[in-house]
Amino acid sequence: AGFMLAHNRVALRKKDRERECTKDVMMQCESLQLDDPKAWCHIPSPGNKTQATPDDLDRIRTAVDSRCARMVVEFPEPMACVVVATCAFSDRPSNAEPDLGLLERLDPGFVEQFREARRVSGL
Repeated sequence: AGFMLAHNRVALRKKDRERECTKDVMMQCESLQLDDPKAWCHIPSPGNKTQATPDDLDRIRTAVDSRCARMVVEFPEPMACVVVATCAFSDRPSNAEPDLGLLERLDPGFVEQFREARRVSGL
């Protein structure tokens, strides 16, 4: 599974944050080769390693330094994310609820609770 991501912590109002994030995602869409799976961020398969080790980070730094000598590589702490919208890029039946598929990959077990909340609340 692949995804695109945009963060905005500058704008104070939700509407402004959403507008800025939309602009960022649109710029990503224009600059990426969307047919190439390597152009997308990927969610690791269940059972894969979830934490990067210092050796992994050093290997990435070395690879970047060998290709771009003046590039500075930083690894900030992970940021909390809230999924605000999803959109299927294919019309396969398995993508009928792409938000639930993404939520299940990011937080296993949450989807059942979410489905029940939608059923009870009429969401």
